[in-house]
Amino acid sequence: MKVVIIGSGLAGLVTGIMLQNNGIAISISEKEPNLPRKGHAFLLHPDAMDVLTTIAKYHPDLEIPGQFIDKIVMKRPDQTLLVYSELESWICMKRVDIIRYLNSFFEENEIKFNRVFSHFIYQNEIAIAAVFENGEIEYGDVFIGADGAKSKVRNSLFGETKYSPNLVREVVGVVNNPKYIANLPDTFTKYISAEKSIAIGMIPCSATELVWFMQFDVKLLKEKEENPQVLKELCTELLKDFPKDVQEVLTLNDFSNNYIWHSTDFDLLPTFHKNNVLLLGDAAHLALPFTSAGITNALVDAKCFSELLLAGKPFEEVCHTFYQQRANDLKEHVSLGRQIQEDFLNPTSENYKIPLIRNL
Repeated sequence: MKVVIIGSGLAGLVTGIMLQNNGIAISISEKEPNLPRKGHAFLLHPDAMDVLTTIAKYHPDLEIPGQFIDKIVMKRPDQTLLVYSELESWICMKRVDIIRYLNSFFEENEIKFNRVFSHFIYQNEIAIAAVFENGEIEYGDVFIGADGAKSKVRNSLFGETKYSPNLVREVVGVVNNPKYIANLPDTFTKYISAEKSIAIGMIPCSATELVWFMQFDVKLLKEKEENPQVLKELCTELLKDFPKDVQEVLTLNDFSNNYIWHSTDFDLLPTFHKNNVLLLGDAAHLALPFTSAGITNALVDAKCFSELLLAGKPFEEVCHTFYQQRANDLKEHVSLGRQIQEDFLNPTSENYKIPLIRNL
């Protein structure tokens, strides 16, 4: 059996690692010209750490990156406490660090870059090859679409995806601030305005760096352009009444490395596969970022699918079992994200849900 994986994000890489280290031939294709560098950092649920621990045995000399986070504090800008909760050893890590870590499990040239998915070649309704826009063709027995939220593989299987309206956006960045991290090395701090739909979260992602994100109602965005100066002016204006540690982050931040995340999701698909093609990660399901669920779900998907496939069951049975095992949690994550967004867009609400997926 040969498994062709389209997309070298976390779901694709972990699937490749688990299958290849258990004797299954794989091929990984990535649309970017080199290692993906988009995205700054993210939080991982303990279930995600369980996945990383599982694959670590294949390369025990490598150290899993990241900073453990075991507390969340939510406040008003005037420091009024809204929520304090202890977490079950979550971890925050830079995207580039985890991508480098996972790529270290592969030999050079095992991941094929510059491959933008175009379509499948079918024989009797079964995919026999993936065709890429550069003309290259990859033959295989099973195909995995792990090509992200705007998945071309998903569209080829089920048609255009109907996304939810973009009601909230995020500016995301990473700053070097060892002084802050020395004081709060394991704490996710979030400030939420009482008057407007504005919030900022700050999470250590290493011993010296923290990831920060500003969430805001799209109605507050006056400029359509998203260049560094516009982002700096936007953040400075929206966060002008937030406390000293927030102002320090803005001062230290290099806005040329920021981007705006357009938050959206889509309803849970009735299935994640069609014949011998299966979707994993954001290609299969997408929750709003309020839940910090995306990366954890991608990793759990990869482990769950790989273990089912390695058990030797027929692929159709594997796909049905995979959907049964994952669908309820994923549907709940979509629902939770929408609930938190609704509360965020109505800042007078006194219902403060912790902006993380629960320990399901």
